[in-house]
Amino acid sequence: HDAQVVRQADGALLVRLGEETFRVEITGDHQARINGEPIRFYVLGFEPGGAPGHHDTLVQGEGVVHPPMPGKIVSVEVAEGDTVEQGDKLAVLEAMKMQSSIEAPRGGQVLAVHVAPGEAVEARDVLFEIGDPA
Repeated sequence: HDAQVVRQADGALLVRLGEETFRVEITGDHQARINGEPIRFYVLGFEPGGAPGHHDTLVQGEGVVHPPMPGKIVSVEVAEGDTVEQGDKLAVLEAMKMQSSIEAPRGGQVLAVHVAPGEAVEARDVLFEIGDPA
């Protein structure tokens, strides 16, 4: 089954696998609660483009920005050439009827904008490139 993940306001994740839904809370280094039960976990493999969490954006290299999950771009808040600070809103993504901000992972200049409002995106897509001013 494909997992559907929704981030809750308190930072927990609701993970739906088939007909089952699990509430996942990361409580510490290698520690979590699933439906309230404490567990220990280890990351055995990692692929960019994953689920939302404390950081809404995954970064490869320093300034390549991917969406936290598949969805539709509602708005783009920056243009090529703009200067941004870490945490500035770059765009708004709608996924599973919820909207979330995609934020700058670092300060710098917006070198490229690869998306437009209304566009469907996948987790592996590159939305923005941020680098040092030329």
